[in-house]
Amino acid sequence: MSETSATGDPFNSEFAAPGGLPPARLERFGLDNIPADTLQGLQALYSAAYHNAQMYEDLIADIERQPDVFQLLVARLDDQPEIVVGAEVIETKEHPFIDYLGYPPVHGKRFSVLPAFRSRGIGRQLITEGRRYAFEDLDLSVIFGESNEAGALSMYGREGSLYFLDSIKNSSRRNSPEDNVRFFAEFITNPLFRRYRYPQGDGIRLAYPRDEQTAQFFRQHGYVSKDDLLAKLGIDTSP
Repeated sequence: MSETSATGDPFNSEFAAPGGLPPARLERFGLDNIPADTLQGLQALYSAAYHNAQMYEDLIADIERQPDVFQLLVARLDDQPEIVVGAEVIETKEHPFIDYLGYPPVHGKRFSVLPAFRSRGIGRQLITEGRRYAFEDLDLSVIFGESNEAGALSMYGREGSLYFLDSIKNSSRRNSPEDNVRFFAEFITNPLFRRYRYPQGDGIRLAYPRDEQTAQFFRQHGYVSKDDLLAKLGIDTSP
């Protein structure tokens, strides 16, 4: 597939969408070259992300902050090129509540896919390209993240991200840490909770390591994979 970068140059993708559907066309933008029509499309995308979403306002604040690392990934479909169907940002942003363990504070943020276009592999395509940019272009070892959305958290775990276990245990002061872990497991495995959003707090923290050596380091510092978390609870996720 041929995709388009911010400058109009094609970049390659080996992504294949499920069920024979055509993959999205990805565009990449830096801080200073985001077209006005793309910003309008992002505003429509983010307003549909969840109730009272502030993602577009957060994106504009990120742009005005001028982070050292910033790459906006935008997904469109060839048969509906006027619509931004998905997006993700890779950017530098240091949060005081995250211990980066000596790694650069580069996050995957502002991830969203329009509800009508979900389950087509667009989210996976965006995440794959974001990781390629971070690991190959920037030579990073890990991408950090945080999210309050059950559907996104489930997908991140499925795609290899590790959850910071303490952020799950402490996600609600009204429940015991053990109950919070069990509730979290239900949220990320039960389709009924796909649109559930944690109502408060800084979200569940994530790390996506580049390789197994880095993954092992993060496991030693309190991170756990989706499969290991569910296995410890005796939850069978096999088809």
